[in-house]
Amino acid sequence: MAGKLKVMLVEDELLVRLGIKSLVDWESHSFDYIGDAADGEMALELMEQGVPDILLTDIVMPRMDGLELIARVKEKYPDMMIIVLSSHDEYDYVRRAMKLGIEDYVLKTSIKPSVLLELLGEAAAKYESRRGSGASPAPAERRGSQADRMGRQLRGELQEPRPAGLELPPLPKGMRLLHVRVRGFRDESQRDSAFRLLDHLVQSELRDFLGSSLCMPNPLEMAALIQPLESTADAIAADAIAAEAAAARIDSLIRASGSMLGMELEAGLSPPCADWEELRGYYAEARRHVEESPPNAASREDIRGLLAYLGENYAKSLSLKDAAARLSMSEAYLSTLFKRETGMNFTDWVNRLRIEKASEYLKKTDMPSYLISERVGYENINYFGRIFKKVKGISPQQFRGKFKKGLK
Repeated sequence: MAGKLKVMLVEDELLVRLGIKSLVDWESHSFDYIGDAADGEMALELMEQGVPDILLTDIVMPRMDGLELIARVKEKYPDMMIIVLSSHDEYDYVRRAMKLGIEDYVLKTSIKPSVLLELLGEAAAKYESRRGSGASPAPAERRGSQADRMGRQLRGELQEPRPAGLELPPLPKGMRLLHVRVRGFRDESQRDSAFRLLDHLVQSELRDFLGSSLCMPNPLEMAALIQPLESTADAIAADAIAAEAAAARIDSLIRASGSMLGMELEAGLSPPCADWEELRGYYAEARRHVEESPPNAASREDIRGLLAYLGENYAKSLSLKDAAARLSMSEAYLSTLFKRETGMNFTDWVNRLRIEKASEYLKKTDMPSYLISERVGYENINYFGRIFKKVKGISPQQFRGKFKKGLK
């Protein structure tokens, strides 16, 4: 790297700023930490005194947030490399930041010295490449190239049978297959950007474990090689520790992808595979398991909670839009999930619930139909009558008369 690259940090929380500043030894890694700011306005003022080559910025900040800062920086300093610091619940902001042209993002909960240094190394390599410095690739970039090669090889092995007589390099010892299946999206319109951000999320959550880049052997499926954390004399114990640590990180990935990316994932991790043939066998087994497995339990729990809420609040104004907002889902995703779990669409289910409640009033009270209509959530008596007849096959008056006649 030709000279030290200047780094600036923008983050509104003082403790986070101090933590990140002290996270690495900037000097020994050929970076010059030139300062930090609590918001976008302060950052732009600092840049008048010294322009950084790499900018680390939060998104949600007072006065001027990270999105506006990124837009200003891209206009005024187009060569600056930008890395976003985000939280799990800031997916929409991150997606907008990606569209503005940032280089990468990292979850604040995942920031460790090794993670931050690798991100900085990748950004530095890109910066030098753009400037035409002719510098040799940084170690992170070389590792990335090797991971990409393994990712392409993995994809080829999983997508189609190996041609007869073709010999491939042996599978590195201790490699496991991570198989991820997308079961649904909260917002189908954001599918492409969600997949793009998932790759970044995998890199962030599983950076220490990845032996290859993420590949997509089939639509809605992703796979990667997971390598052992370390090699020790006690290989069995080391492998068990690595598997447990990787599994915990994969669980974190599934939760983060749901809350941040709106993707419902299922994932599995194979035992260590001796060769490519064994790895392909596990992949075939994983695909069969996912196809036959029931919907994610978390989705079922969401619908159960919603049904309980509807059962207690059926007289209120209830729309699919309101329910989706309550569960932080898109209407399209909730509609699909609701139909899958109940066998009915949302509106029909609410109407049937209300009509059953109305039937109880008609049976047990002499309350007029217009009051019953209001009690169960219908303001228009005529609409109530049409829905009642659609569900029960007869009008409210006929239902009451038929029931009372049966009591005599």
